[in-house]
Amino acid sequence: ALLSVLVIWYTVGEYSTHFNAVKRSLMPNVDVQTVIFILLGLVVVFFVGQRFWMRRSVVEVSANEAQEKIKAGAAFIDVRQPAEFQSGHAIGAKLIPLHELSARVKEIPKNKDVVIICASGNRSASAAYQLTKLGYENVFSVRGGTGAWRNAELPVTK
Repeated sequence: ALLSVLVIWYTVGEYSTHFNAVKRSLMPNVDVQTVIFILLGLVVVFFVGQRFWMRRSVVEVSANEAQEKIKAGAAFIDVRQPAEFQSGHAIGAKLIPLHELSARVKEIPKNKDVVIICASGNRSASAAYQLTKLGYENVFSVRGGTGAWRNAELPVTK
């Protein structure tokens, strides 16, 4: 995003005479830099809004609620990196790193609840969002991730 801003800023500087001519004819009282800042602001609002919308569409559960769903038969997926997983993971969790999720989605059953965990809850929320977009209906992200899992004193293994 920063690179885009710099490219736009440079382009505006290079073609300022053309922009100034257009500005004078279309917007005589508006500075070109003001227009660019407004456009950049809209881009930022778009990306922040997208992130907010993703979070709203993901169902988050506590570590204890996740444990209950797992005991009831939910699939349990850990989307952290292998080294993170090996350093300690919730018992029964299957490792499918987030970057491999789309390629390995067939390993995740569609006919049961799916509980997803990561380190803090961010990657699991992203994974849950991806799965809901693929038609999974009962997908849950563990709020607080493995940190919350450990704080709840739920079982962890290496």
